[in-house]
Amino acid sequence: MKQFYKMKKALLLAMLFIGVSIQAQEINFYMDNEQVTGTGPFYYEFDVMITSTVDFKLGSGQLYFNYSSAVFGTNISTNGGVTYSHGIIGAGSPYILDQDFSGALAIYNNFIQNDNTTTRLSVSFGQVIGDGGISANNVTSTPTQLMHVSMLIADVNQIVAGMVCFETNAPFDNLFFTTCGGAPTADCTGSPGSQITVDTFVNPLGGGACSTLSTPDTDLNTIALKLYPNPSPREFVIESDITSPMSVTMHDISGKQVNYIANYEGDAIDVSQLQAGVYLVSIEAEGAKTVKRLIIQ
Repeated sequence: MKQFYKMKKALLLAMLFIGVSIQAQEINFYMDNEQVTGTGPFYYEFDVMITSTVDFKLGSGQLYFNYSSAVFGTNISTNGGVTYSHGIIGAGSPYILDQDFSGALAIYNNFIQNDNTTTRLSVSFGQVIGDGGISANNVTSTPTQLMHVSMLIADVNQIVAGMVCFETNAPFDNLFFTTCGGAPTADCTGSPGSQITVDTFVNPLGGGACSTLSTPDTDLNTIALKLYPNPSPREFVIESDITSPMSVTMHDISGKQVNYIANYEGDAIDVSQLQAGVYLVSIEAEGAKTVKRLIIQ
């Protein structure tokens, strides 16, 4: 009898430990490798990265993205303006949604994308291969590419940092699960995965909502001012009628500052070390500000 109670106590402790582990399960998302591609039409492309402090095998999930209608128009899914990677078997893809079982069956399926609102996109996926058919944890503390997203740009002149971001508010959070049981076929009825109720989204410029660089031109818009040459292969100058020094700040489309000149006086600005793409050039002078777009080839 004494031995029975010892076993019962050990079992209760094990169940408590498992309960704490499940409670501590979390998942984190951010965007990486943002770039504008193409020479017309243009596309905004990025990777959705996923990580967790508790390693696990991923089950089903759903993400929502808000986007700028000035850049992409509205109803981008209905209008065929978005694609994302999934189910490319045997291609050696680094993306989780392209993983397969024995090189023959896609682990994930039921890929659905639609317009949740005119400026909010939903992408979701399920799983066909269960826990026993997934060889190793595919979400770990090392950031991993979940999917690659490509969005058709309607107006390249409206590009701003933060033009796409995760929707982070309820009920658009807590939509990911650990894998269902089953080997190899998933049994999500008899052995469902666990809902992950702690998720974190890091948007391009930080924070939980879409944020952008200030793009409307202010008083400088009334002064002749342009970037030349634009597109630029190696360097450019700012041509203007402004006689006082200007401060110039350059950001890439993820919002990262890549250059700053406190007192610009007309010299050529070297951009040969920057990757090809679209950049935002913020110019301030005489108490006013404008933001211009520079294409580096």
